[in-house]
Amino acid sequence: MTLLDELAELITNLGTDHKNQQAAIGVIANLETAATNLVAAINEVKTLAESAGGTVPDASTTVKGISERATDSEALAMAATDLTLTPGNLAAVRGVANGFASLDGTGKVPSAQIPGSMDDVLEYANLAAFPGTGTTGLLYVALDTNLVYRWSGSAYVEISASPGTTDAVPEGSTNLYFTDTRADTRANGRITALVGDTNTDLAALYATAKA
Repeated sequence: MTLLDELAELITNLGTDHKNQQAAIGVIANLETAATNLVAAINEVKTLAESAGGTVPDASTTVKGISERATDSEALAMAATDLTLTPGNLAAVRGVANGFASLDGTGKVPSAQIPGSMDDVLEYANLAAFPGTGTTGLLYVALDTNLVYRWSGSAYVEISASPGTTDAVPEGSTNLYFTDTRADTRANGRITALVGDTNTDLAALYATAKA
């Protein structure tokens, strides 16, 4: 074997060992190179290893064998299939429009992220336990009194429940309640109008009719 052959074999072994070493630490894997000779290929491996520094490159850089990190906007679009999501990406798309619903400290989806038709009544132990700021369109029930409230935009306002009986409903000015006195007065007026007698006393009118 000539000296030239021995040098070529040595360089080849050095390049292979270096590539295997970098692949083992996650910097370079599956190297593909357009170099036209062995020395250029070795230099490319060395340069790539030094520039990577054992860390993931910026999201704007794509390196063969290294995943490209998605930006928050790319993660929210959920269109790319060749990008890697990070915990930061997940936090950015949580609880926002076109993203994912989040969970509160009790493991439930916050009411602000649920349509009113699905969760329009919320129950709390008492009025003091209501959220400091309510949500328009939701009803809040205080379990200690069974009173129902709505959020006015600045305070909780009690919603009057059904009284259960007309005895608790004040009389209006047009639709009056029935009373015996009102019925007698109305009947006397109608009889007078029909009989033509100005006597509006029913007892006297009856006596007159019998005579």
